[in-house]
Parts: sequence; structure tokens; C-alpha cells
Amino acid sequence: MSRGKSKRNEKSATKEAPEVVERLAALQDAEEDAASLTIGSKGFRETFGRLLVQVFHHRGLLLGASALMVLGVAAGLVTPWIFGYAVDHAILPKNRDLLAQLAVVFFFLRSFG
Repeated sequence: MSRGKSKRNEKSATKEAPEVVERLAALQDAEEDAASLTIGSKGFRETFGRLLVQVFHHRGLLLGASALMVLGVAAGLVTPWIFGYAVDHAILPKNRDLLAQLAVVFFFLRSFG
């Protein structure tokens, strides 16, 4: 009975062995790639150089995306300021017209920001 089990274990072990060898080879390749990309190495300079070429080629998109990110952050920072201004200048003095204007600005910013 134990002999039959050991034959099955041998068969499964021989089937799994190539997978294990492939995984180990892939890990070694990944380690070599990571080592070649350390700062100051030749691989890093080559990779960074290729990246800079692509960034330069798409500089308009990069600048546009950066500008939109800055606008998004600014819109997020305006929201607390609007609430503070509304409390100080519209709610406490009971200025409903100014409160309505600030509400429109707030909802405009929240819908696009």
C-alpha cells in the first residue's frame, strides 16, 4: 500500500519539478533585473534615458495633467475657505443673498472638483 503511494508521489513530484525550476529561473531573472536598475548602474541610466525621451515626447500631456492636478487640489482647498467665509459673512449676519451665491459656487466646485 505504501509502495503505491510513493509511486504516485514520485509521479506528482516529477510533474511539479519543471514548474519549480521555471519559477526559480524567473525569480533569478527578476533579481538580476532589479540589481541592474540600482541608481548609478548602466541599466538604470539606459532605462531612465529611455523614460526621459518618452516624457519629452509627451511633454504637452504631462504639463496638462500636472495643471489639472494642481487645479483639483486648489478646488479641494477652496471648499473649507468657502464654508468659513459663509459662516462669517453670510450666516451670522443673516445675508441670504450672499449665502445663495456661495452655495452656487460651492456646488459648482463640488460637481467639477
